[in-house]
Amino acid sequence: MSRALRPALPAVLLVLGAGSLFAQSVYTPGQLKPHQQVAHDIYKELIEIKSGVTTGNVTTAAMAMAKRFKDAGIPEADIFVGGARPEKFNVVARIRGRNSGRKPLILLAHLDVVEAIKSDWSDDLDPFVFTERDGYYYGRGTADDKAMASIFVANAFRLKQEGYVPDRDIIIALTTDEESGAFNGVAWLLENHPELVDGDLVINEGGGGTLRNGKPLFNSVQATEKITTNLTLRVTNRGGKGVINLKVTAKNGPVVNVRRVADEDEIMLVTAKGQMIRLPVKDVRIIGRATQGVRLIDLHKGDKVAALGRVDENGNGNGAGEK
Repeated sequence: MSRALRPALPAVLLVLGAGSLFAQSVYTPGQLKPHQQVAHDIYKELIEIKSGVTTGNVTTAAMAMAKRFKDAGIPEADIFVGGARPEKFNVVARIRGRNSGRKPLILLAHLDVVEAIKSDWSDDLDPFVFTERDGYYYGRGTADDKAMASIFVANAFRLKQEGYVPDRDIIIALTTDEESGAFNGVAWLLENHPELVDGDLVINEGGGGTLRNGKPLFNSVQATEKITTNLTLRVTNRGGKGVINLKVTAKNGPVVNVRRVADEDEIMLVTAKGQMIRLPVKDVRIIGRATQGVRLIDLHKGDKVAALGRVDENGNGNGAGEK
């Protein structure tokens, strides 16, 4: 049984020039223009460098792209290679612009890729062999994010060849450990060499343009980014039923509301028949995990707690009632 194919990138490499963005055809299979061939060769070189987070070497890719920048005509003084560990180097190149007083534009991509195991791929594909088939490119990093890195490097070639001088410096930063790992290249550069990545604008992965029949269809812009939430959970044995936080019985009734409070806050309880009590949080006794609760209000017969509110140290309150 054949294994599922990995996601592939359509065989289109968009390389910017100094002129109109879509003045020339984007791609004709088997008929690459010279600047497209440069992009293709850089792309192939990067895909076939193993730069997995733990099993690869990102420095190999960084050094290869540093050579490409030098071949494009960028002076060695404007090319930096370095990082937190010998196998975790970043490369930063600067294309000098006119001295307009405007801060640089940064083109940011990462050279590391998610780990790839040959046995997880289709029998006729290798994650680190650049393969073009039926109008698609296959290989680890074809989309995330070596395509973007290749385009940025190829752009450097074309800008230098055409003698284009931008109205500000353009910084190309190709970094490590974006996917995971302890040596994030952007963080390392900001901490150790902030002058190399000091700019006004950054173009990074996350958005992107879509073409249809060689014409622009739409361009997406990423407006936000995921964040990390850390949770601490108590581990039970395999046959456990979970963790009990509150014992709900007929005696204490259903949970009305849950609030996160601080010692300096106050809480307010309101019953269905209008009885109300307000007291400091610090006066509420802390008890064990599996508990039936602490009695805070004596209810009249037939009454029940209907709402719980929190009042902070500034007198601002919020609360909710029984659904």
